[in-house]
Amino acid sequence: MTETLAGDYAIPLEMVCLSHSGMNSQLWRVLKTGNTYHFYETHKQNASKEETLIKQVDLGIALSHFHQTALEQGLNGKFEKISQKNIDIPSDTYYIISWVTE
Repeated sequence: MTETLAGDYAIPLEMVCLSHSGMNSQLWRVLKTGNTYHFYETHKQNASKEETLIKQVDLGIALSHFHQTALEQGLNGKFEKISQKNIDIPSDTYYIISWVTE
């Protein structure tokens, strides 16, 4: 995502990129649709339960960095689960949560 497309959320998204992840793999993805940022994690379909759990912990840390930076920047929004019916994503990509700007 370009800084221009990220808009006011360029710095919070940069903090996601700088966040720790196991083996520095950073297997999360962010997709912007309208005023919403959708967060996903990726792993092989046959990944072990432990591997999947670690990736979710890593994404949780990244989401915390995003949220804390958004608060620091005075950006209004909230996390919520949103239907992904009309969003086409790869088979190894799993929806976690969305941030809706206000």
